[in-house]
Amino acid sequence: MQSRGGYFLGDGVNIRSRPVDGTVHGQGYFRETFTAHCWNSDGHRIHLTAHRGNVTGWVKVDYVYYTDMGPMGYC
Repeated sequence: MQSRGGYFLGDGVNIRSRPVDGTVHGQGYFRETFTAHCWNSDGHRIHLTAHRGNVTGWVKVDYVYYTDMGPMGYC
């Protein structure tokens, strides 16, 4: 499975333990980078690892921008 690079579009973007209503593990901030691993089944959230703090979890796609347009599969 391919991963995608990108960055956060806002400040204080919650990185959660589950796609919906998960516990907040950390936050991403404007222009900070991440590696996206996969989509959830509805395609509205991605599983990623934020480079600052090495925090892994789920984020709504509305709050991220992809710098690498490679393919990414479902989790």
